[in-house]
Amino acid sequence: MFRIVTALMLICLFMVGCSTTNDAEPPAEQGTNQDEGMFEGEENDKQSNDDLLIDSREEVDGDNDDRISTTKAEELVREQLQIDEGSNTVVAYDSETASGHYLIRVNTVHDDTTNQHETDHDGLYTVNAITGEIQKSQK
Repeated sequence: MFRIVTALMLICLFMVGCSTTNDAEPPAEQGTNQDEGMFEGEENDKQSNDDLLIDSREEVDGDNDDRISTTKAEELVREQLQIDEGSNTVVAYDSETASGHYLIRVNTVHDDTTNQHETDHDGLYTVNAITGEIQKSQK
């Protein structure tokens, strides 16, 4: 009896295995990569982590078209204060005021071995979210 049950199970498995089809595409030829794109490909198409972060922030900020994005507000403050991209000064969105303006924090990162203090442009800046007007905050 055990042999009959085992034989029937093997026959069923064989029939099921032979009747299934593989609809998947055949493997790609060696030297071509069909999954090329996100991780491989032209260097110009790759986004840095910073670019991805900025893009995602702009997507979140893009809900209201008449307001500038927080990223744009940071850029405006950088331009007004003439802060270069490679400088040791950090310009970052802090929060939104009750009136709907952006607070942008500006801090200069100093080496611990020097006795440098805050620069004239360190602090908080208010950026009007509609006009882009910038004022140094007294906060």
